[in-house]
Amino acid sequence: MSFGLAVAAASLSAQTTAPVTAAYRLDYDRNFFASAAAELADRRIVAARVDSLSHLIPRMNRSAAALQSAFRLMDRISADEERHDTYLKLRVADSTLDDASRQARNQLSGRIDPVLEAVNQHLATLDSATVGRFVRQRPALAQFRFAVAEARRGRHSGVAPGVDSMLGSLQPAVTDWQNDLYERLLARTRWGTVQTGQGEADVFQQSRALRTDPDSSVRAEARRKLDQGYLAQRDLYAFSLLQTVRARNAMARARGYSDAPAEVYTSRRLDPASVRDLIRRVRQRGEVAKRFARDQRAVPLAAEPALSLDSAAGIIRAGLAPLGAGYRRELTALLDPANGRLDIGPGPLRQATGFSWENPRVATGVYLYWFDGRAGDISRLTHEAGHAMHRRLMTLAAVPRVYTGGPLLAEPVAQFNELLVMDYLARTSPDTATRIAALTKFLDVALDAAYGAQDADLEQQVYDSVAADVVHTADDLDRISARVDSAYDIPLDGDAAGHRWMQVRLMWEDPLYLSNYMYSGMIALACFARFSSDSARFVPAYLSLLKEGWPAPAQQLLRQHLGINVDDPALVPETFTLIERRLGELEGLQREF
Repeated sequence: MSFGLAVAAASLSAQTTAPVTAAYRLDYDRNFFASAAAELADRRIVAARVDSLSHLIPRMNRSAAALQSAFRLMDRISADEERHDTYLKLRVADSTLDDASRQARNQLSGRIDPVLEAVNQHLATLDSATVGRFVRQRPALAQFRFAVAEARRGRHSGVAPGVDSMLGSLQPAVTDWQNDLYERLLARTRWGTVQTGQGEADVFQQSRALRTDPDSSVRAEARRKLDQGYLAQRDLYAFSLLQTVRARNAMARARGYSDAPAEVYTSRRLDPASVRDLIRRVRQRGEVAKRFARDQRAVPLAAEPALSLDSAAGIIRAGLAPLGAGYRRELTALLDPANGRLDIGPGPLRQATGFSWENPRVATGVYLYWFDGRAGDISRLTHEAGHAMHRRLMTLAAVPRVYTGGPLLAEPVAQFNELLVMDYLARTSPDTATRIAALTKFLDVALDAAYGAQDADLEQQVYDSVAADVVHTADDLDRISARVDSAYDIPLDGDAAGHRWMQVRLMWEDPLYLSNYMYSGMIALACFARFSSDSARFVPAYLSLLKEGWPAPAQQLLRQHLGINVDDPALVPETFTLIERRLGELEGLQREF
């Protein structure tokens, strides 16, 4: 019996629930700071470094030595900001009413980001001849050629550097309060509970588990109460979303763009028109997502046994074992509760969300509010662990901070891991219900190409409608949401159409990020197809891509390492052909069950 089968068999025979133990809690002392006072003291040291960088900025374009010093200091400050921002973000996630940490986080970005933006403005003034001369004097500067080129490309035409810097300093005050309001609205809502076979469940905090409860009446009541909870604050959700869109459109226009989507897409080296065209082409494939939805509703949900966190970690390690010994070693350290890098489980004021985190050069980890031990949450843990592992590999490869964040490549890495683990679980589990659940989740991840397009479509149409001054109320947003969703989904009987916009959290938390999932879904599937056909060739190239960061345009890196072209018209049909094939496999397995 394989390792994965042994883990699954032992766990499935022993458990029907998956309690989260106290062992899976973040160790702040080990991974961040010994106390809040220590964090505050270190923040003062960071402020001094920021002042030093501010004084260095005017000399950056005058000498190679000053430019090299600036890059070194910027790298250090970027790591400092990530460390403190992550620490404070985790504190807020642990208690959504921790206003002190929320305010400190905003103050931190307000202090550091304008200075880093000023650095970029000065980098943008460096022409190719000057950069070449500096590199000859200081060869180590060669690795930053792309960073300088990106600064020049990102310079907002027609906007004076001082004005652009001012806009950057104003941005948090202008565009961040809406998400804070959204979080408060969620925290103050009385969501209610439903009775399940395992006991009473909160319809918001346990919404993920309730969506897949075997009892259809439980699922229906949970959906109804969840909708009622959002409707209780509907006017304020609409107000905050419309203000988000207006503020971001205004900031984008001040920087010379037609609107916020154009600014964001351009920053990712994507042509705004091509993004809209891809949304249109994926929308035309929406019937595949509808077929999957119809299948899921036509077949009664099987009672899928739950795994413990320890067993789930074993399955994740086994599913990702093909990525090699080095990857497995780091993954084992991440998932080991003794290292305090996982913060998993509910709480009365904890954010009902999940994310990966990084303390640069120290550790990466995962925050996950809910874990029920079933395939969906194993996949979610795999996803966030994938992000954490990507960051860890870049740290071990000493990738400069300026190249550790970028568009298009972050999400596919996490989704590819999900596909590997769910495929592994679907192939190896001795339990048929688990195999069906794993293959279902595989398709759910694969269909992010469609779901991402659905969300990007919704967000794009909201921004377009606000710009055209034709949306002013929650009713208007309902109509947009119902129209968009009809191309990708079939409402369940009794469900109100058009209310989904309130639940698309990223429209507040990280506006215009959603289109990434459309691209990443297709890239992840393209990776899975190449891995399946020739893993010996794919894996080294893939790991090389992960360890390199973003020292070049993402599209170029994908072509160079993996032979994937995101602009290839064949990518959409290739993606959806694979989805339809696996959907046929699921339908066959469901008929046999």
